[in-house]
Amino acid sequence: MRETNEEARKRHAFNKLTRLMISIHDFEEAHSAAIFLLEAVEESAKYPLAERRRFRCYETAMVIAYARPFLMAKGEVGPLKWKDTGLSMTMAEKSLHRKLIKHRNIVYGHSDSEFVEMRVMVMHEHFDHNGVDFNWVMPRFEEGMRSSLAEVDAIQEMLRKLVHALVHQSQKLGAEFKDKFTTYELNIGR
Repeated sequence: MRETNEEARKRHAFNKLTRLMISIHDFEEAHSAAIFLLEAVEESAKYPLAERRRFRCYETAMVIAYARPFLMAKGEVGPLKWKDTGLSMTMAEKSLHRKLIKHRNIVYGHSDSEFVEMRVMVMHEHFDHNGVDFNWVMPRFEEGMRSSLAEVDAIQEMLRKLVHALVHQSQKLGAEFKDKFTTYELNIGR
């Protein structure tokens, strides 16, 4: 049975609504990670390795969650397009968006060797008593954040704007599909 144009339009609109709502969750997760960084990190402070790794974990979560909606997803829903947000991007936001997607693809979503900041040290040990030499090959990695706190602040501002816009777009688009969802009665002001 062939789908009518109206059925195809409704299916497309419902898939778009689904993508918007899922993206809200992704962007809220990224926003939380950005807030955690802004609350925890002081630009000039020195931190032990475990703390630097914790910050890198937040940064990774922020980048991955931000990029997730824009990348190809399996199934019928498909990726989010910036035009679906109803927002126009500033030049700074376009640059930040491109950087986040690029970093997700080559730094945070994969361990591409050309982008992993690694140096290798070899510690040579010579044991005189039995004439054995041993070389310890020790990899060391850049454990700090790749983003400045100013960038993280700009990212969290962009995410706040995105969440607000997607909630608004979801409300507009969702009215047509309200019967597909569970309804809860709220008695406000009664």
